[in-house]
Amino acid sequence: MKILLVTFDKEMEKKVRELLKDHQIITAKNGEEALLLNIANDVDVVIYDALAGGIAEDDINKLYEEGFNNVPFIILMDDLFPIDPENIKPKLKKIISREVEVDKLPELVQEVAGQKAETKKEEETTSAETTPAETHPEPVAQEAAPQPAEQKTQEEISWDALVETTSEPTAETQPQTTAQEQPQEVKQETPAPAETTTSEASTPTGEISLNKQCLLVSFDMPLVEKIEKLIGDKCDLHIARSAKQALQKYEGKPFDIIIFDTISGVFAEKGIKDLYEKGGYKDSLYVLLLDEFLPLDVDKLPVQNLRTIKRESELELLPEIVESAPHITFGQVVESAAKQIEETPQTEAKEEQPQKVETPQTPVKEKK
Repeated sequence: MKILLVTFDKEMEKKVRELLKDHQIITAKNGEEALLLNIANDVDVVIYDALAGGIAEDDINKLYEEGFNNVPFIILMDDLFPIDPENIKPKLKKIISREVEVDKLPELVQEVAGQKAETKKEEETTSAETTPAETHPEPVAQEAAPQPAEQKTQEEISWDALVETTSEPTAETQPQTTAQEQPQEVKQETPAPAETTTSEASTPTGEISLNKQCLLVSFDMPLVEKIEKLIGDKCDLHIARSAKQALQKYEGKPFDIIIFDTISGVFAEKGIKDLYEKGGYKDSLYVLLLDEFLPLDVDKLPVQNLRTIKRESELELLPEIVESAPHITFGQVVESAAKQIEETPQTEAKEEQPQKVETPQTPVKEKK
């Protein structure tokens, strides 16, 4: 069985290849690259890694409409950046969690391939019944046709409802006693991690970092670990899996250097534009880690301060790049520190002055 795997995550590619050893795996990093392969008629199943979240929805629909409209899709959804199943156009599809349910791929491939065979048989029977053009076969075709459509909708809804099954039974089984207690506990727990994860909450209370602020955008954990070892002692390194997560997690935080892993191709191009335009990081130095097999058209990017290196063979240049990069955030740190200094001596002076006046008066005059 021939399977098309669309992913730019090398770790996920290794997992899928190990799970589907008995099948022929053809890989592509995005939908555009998959369409260029011209293998729509030869592929039995498409496995699409929707790591990019909402951006992947358009790519899946384009892949479906422009070539793979007769192929079932197995979509691996990210838990942090989920997709909306209603926006996905492929009729035969299964949506599973890319982190929890990947081990089910061997069974799902067989199941989806069987559904494809059933739909072909139904199409052949309906076409054979419509050829006599008599009054009797027409209602049979009309009655037989909606049955697979209903099955498809039920299957799609059932797979979409898998995410909701964990919450629905709790609401049904515990409507009387725990309905009032559970939301209170969740509301108390959710703000707690927000205070601990953000570095902004710690900076105004005391310690101010004079190091350069670096943002690394990459979901490739082995690559992230390598970069941490290379520049972890030369800057304060902040990590985000995507541009969307970076904008949500570090909103308003300035960065001297933004290191962006462009292995996602078109998605990376959009993410860089979002950081530059929506995030307002126009003065930062952008260091793009380019993939040798999937080059990025740098001329289309609006970024002014830009440098490119190869993500696989030139990572050793990062320490020198970080050291030579301008320290843009230093001025902002000095301004915030000056404001703190202006506020603290006023209160301390008021407390120290009465102490100095009281000590020299009484003891000196009485002894003399």
